Amino acid sequence: MAPILHHDFQTQGQKDSSDHHCLSATTIQHFEDHTSLQDAAPAAISISSTQHSYHIFRAWVWEIFSILSAIALIAAIASLLFSFDGSLPPDWGANINLNAVLALLSTVFRAMLVIVVSQIISQRKWDWYRDDHLRSLADLQKFDTGSRGVLGALSLVPKVLLRDFIALIAAIILLLSFLVGPFVQQASRTVSCAYQAPGMAASLPYAHFVPRTGGYTNKDGPPKPTTDTRITLLSSATAAEGVENQISGTCSTGNCTFPNGDPIDAKVANDLRFRNDETSHSTVALCNKCTDVRSLVSVSTAGSSQTYSLPNGFNISDGYNEMKTVFISPNPELDWMGNTFNQELQTISRWAFSNVTFLTLTPGVCTSGYAMSCPGSYQAAVCILYPCLQSYVASITNGELSEEIIQSEPMQLDLMPNVDDPPSNIESTFENLQGQSAFDVYVPYAAVKSPCQVDGAIYDLQNMSSHPATTNLSLFVTEAGSNWIRNLSAPEACIYRHDYQFSRAVISVLEEDLFSGTCYVYRSFTCEPTTQTIWGGLGTIKVLETLYNNGSANFSYTENLFESFAKATSNRYRFQFGSSTSPSAIGNVAPVNLLVGEIQGIAWQTSACVLVQGQWLLLPAGLALAAAILSVWTIATSWRYRHSRPVWKDSILPLILYSDRLEPKNLPPLTHHLDRDDLIKDGTCLEEQEMLLEATEMGKVADRTPVKFRWPHNADQGSLNKTGPVTLTSQEDKWWTRRRKTRQFDTDSLLDEREGLNE
Repeated sequence: MAPILHHDFQTQGQKDSSDHHCLSATTIQHFEDHTSLQDAAPAAISISSTQHSYHIFRAWVWEIFSILSAIALIAAIASLLFSFDGSLPPDWGANINLNAVLALLSTVFRAMLVIVVSQIISQRKWDWYRDDHLRSLADLQKFDTGSRGVLGALSLVPKVLLRDFIALIAAIILLLSFLVGPFVQQASRTVSCAYQAPGMAASLPYAHFVPRTGGYTNKDGPPKPTTDTRITLLSSATAAEGVENQISGTCSTGNCTFPNGDPIDAKVANDLRFRNDETSHSTVALCNKCTDVRSLVSVSTAGSSQTYSLPNGFNISDGYNEMKTVFISPNPELDWMGNTFNQELQTISRWAFSNVTFLTLTPGVCTSGYAMSCPGSYQAAVCILYPCLQSYVASITNGELSEEIIQSEPMQLDLMPNVDDPPSNIESTFENLQGQSAFDVYVPYAAVKSPCQVDGAIYDLQNMSSHPATTNLSLFVTEAGSNWIRNLSAPEACIYRHDYQFSRAVISVLEEDLFSGTCYVYRSFTCEPTTQTIWGGLGTIKVLETLYNNGSANFSYTENLFESFAKATSNRYRFQFGSSTSPSAIGNVAPVNLLVGEIQGIAWQTSACVLVQGQWLLLPAGLALAAAILSVWTIATSWRYRHSRPVWKDSILPLILYSDRLEPKNLPPLTHHLDRDDLIKDGTCLEEQEMLLEATEMGKVADRTPVKFRWPHNADQGSLNKTGPVTLTSQEDKWWTRRRKTRQFDTDSLLDEREGLNE
C-alpha cells in the first residue's frame, strides 16, 4: 500500500545536457539571494562541490552518553557495595534500603546497555545489505526484531553466526542483559556480624602494681599478711577453679575485644594464630615452673621398710607400721638438683616466693596384709612459685572470657629506690636489705614491658630512654650462676611492680599455711602441718590431700595443681589487689586506695551485615566493557564511511523514502575536492549529484509530509485532480530524497521549478 502524499512535486522535463548552459556567478548569486528554503524545493539546492561528511558523532551522541552512563553505574554499584562490606546496611529511612537502590541502579544500567546494543544491531542491518551479496528480505525483519527483545535477539544469533561478529556479540549482550538484576542482587548477601556498640562498657582488670591497698601489715616486726590475703591464697590453693577466683570482665553485650593494648612482640609470641593487628595487655602475676626430680630419688632398705630420699635430705618411707606417704616443704636452695638445675631455674628461683619440694608414694596391689603397706611407686617434683609479668591476648565471646598467654618473664628486684650506686658486692648488700632489722627498706620487684605503648607511641628496650619522662631501674639479675646489675631507664607506664613487703607476707602464707606438712598412713590417712598457725593447718592439710589424690598422684597432676594455684592467685592480683599506677612515694608503708587497673575494650553487637561477593559483578562489568568496545568499533566504522553512508540505526524512513535503492542516484568521480568558485571560474558544469539524507533530515521531511495509507476498498483508486493526493512511485519524482544536490540547469528551468512549488 503506497502512501498518498498531499504535496505533489514533479521535476520539469529534463533536457539533454548538451542543451543546458552553465549559470554565471551573478545568476547564481541572484538565485541564492532571492530563493529561500520555503520558496525552493524541499530539498536544499547547493552548488558546493566540496566533499560532504555526515554527522557521525552527532548521530551516536545518545549511545555514547548511554555507554558512559553504564560504566559509571557499574562503578557506582561496586563502590556502594564495597563501602558497606562487612558493616551494617545503611539506614536511609523506612521507605528505601540498600537492595532497593541496587535494584534501581541495576535496572537503569541494563536500560543503558539495551539502548546501546539495540542501536548497534539496528545500524548493522543497513551494513548487512551493503555488500555485493543478495540478502533475504526476511533478514531485515530479523535484524529489526533482534534489536527489540530477547526472542528477537535469540532468533538473530543463528543468522549472524560466523557472518557478522559485531551483531552477534550485540545480540548476546542483549540476551545476557536480563541477568544483570539477579547478578547484582547476588553480589551482596546478609550475614551475621558484629559491630561496635557505642556507649557499651567493655573492660578487664589488670595489675600494674600490687597491692592496690592493704594486703599486709608491718607493725612489730616482719610484714604479716592481712586476713584477706590469707583467705585469698587459701582459696586459690583449695578451690582454684572456683567462681570466686575467676576473672569476670565487664562486657555489656557479651562480645568484646581489647585492641588498644600494647603491640605483640612476634619474636616472643612466635604463634601464627595471632594476627599483626592484635594487641596484648600485661599484668603482674604469679607464675609456676615444675620439674620432675624422680630420677634424683635414692631408695634405701632398713629391715621391712624402705626410705625414698632426695639429695637435700627430704624423704618418705613405707614402714610396715607406719608409712610417711606425702611430704611437702619449701627449700630455698636448689643446688642439690644437679644437672636439672638449669639456667632458667637458676634465674626464677633466686628471688622466688617459694621453691616447693613434693614427695609422695602411690600404693600398689597387695595379696595379703594391709593394702596401704604395698607401695606401687613414688613421685618427686620441685615447683617454683615466682612473681612475673604476663601478657595476654583477650576476648569475650558469648559472655565467656578467653585469654591466651603470649609472653611471660620473671620479675627482678629493683635496688634503685635504696642505693644510688649499687655496690660491687651485690649479694651481701641485698642480704643486709632483707635482714630482720632492715624491713623498713623498699626493694620492689620490677619488670619492663617491651614493646609497650605510651601516649600513642611505641617504645622498646632500644628507644625507651628517649621518652621525655623516664624512671631509672637497677635490676638485680641472676643468670648462668652469676649475679649482676642491669641499669636501664623506661617510661613509668612500661614498668610493672610487685611490692616487696607484700611479697614477704605472701611468702609467709605459702610456707607456713599451704606448702609445709606431712601425711602418714597407719590404718587411716592423716596429714599435719609442719608448724601450727592461727588457721590450724587447715590449708596444709587440704593441699596435701589434694596432691595425694587418693594415691593416684603423678607429675602431670602435680604440675596442673600448681598451675591452677598460680593462675587463681594471678586472677586475684588483677581484680582484688591490682592497681593501674604505682604509689607516688616509694617506701615501706602499704599503699592506700590506688586506682583500680582496668583495660578498656570495645563492645560488639551482633546483627545482619552486608557481605559482598564481588565475583557476581564480573558479568555486568563484562557486559559494559563489551558494549563499550562494540560502540567504539561501530562508531569507527561509521566514521570510516562518513562521506557516503549516513547513520540510520532503527529509522524506518529510509525504507519508505528510498525503497530498495540505498545509493545516491549519481556519484560523479569529478573534482570532489574543488571549490565551487574554481569550478565556476573555469566554466565547469557539474553532473547531477544527490546525497542520501541523514536520519534527522528524513525526520524533518517526514514531519512536513502528511500521509494517508491506502487500504483495500476504502480509497478511490482513480485519477485525482491537481489538488488531490497522488501516489509517487518513481524515485526520480521523490524530491525528499535529494538532501544535497548540485545540478546542471538553466535559469528558466530553475524559475519554472520554483513556480511549480509555489502552486
